[in-house]
Amino acid sequence: MDDPDMDEKVPNPEIGMEFKTKKDAYDFYNSFGRKVSFSIRKHSVKKDKKTGVLKMRDFVCSKEGKRSFDKRDVNVKHHRDETRTGCEAHMKIRLGVDGKYRVTDIKIDHNHILASPEEAHLLRSQRKFT
Repeated sequence: MDDPDMDEKVPNPEIGMEFKTKKDAYDFYNSFGRKVSFSIRKHSVKKDKKTGVLKMRDFVCSKEGKRSFDKRDVNVKHHRDETRTGCEAHMKIRLGVDGKYRVTDIKIDHNHILASPEEAHLLRSQRKFT
């Protein structure tokens, strides 16, 4: 099981933080999400058209945005509850000329109630199976 004391050592994200890879940035923001008790997901991405290298990525709270209308909804007997609240919490990274990813934009305020620390390990991005 994960070490709960490790979560306390995760610093708050700040503009200018550097990461070697996009996975390192995702893992950091996910660890921060576990510390604060929210789930994250990958959102927008921009890649270089020629090389396919990731130039920009936005990691968002899982409650960001609104679910789009689905024309198949008329055939559904039991609709799923709306889970998104339009939360604006996010962390945006960009690839620098030195090959490192830097945080260029951050917002840590949420517009919804966060999970309790006892429930944080149950959130979608926090689940780890071995």
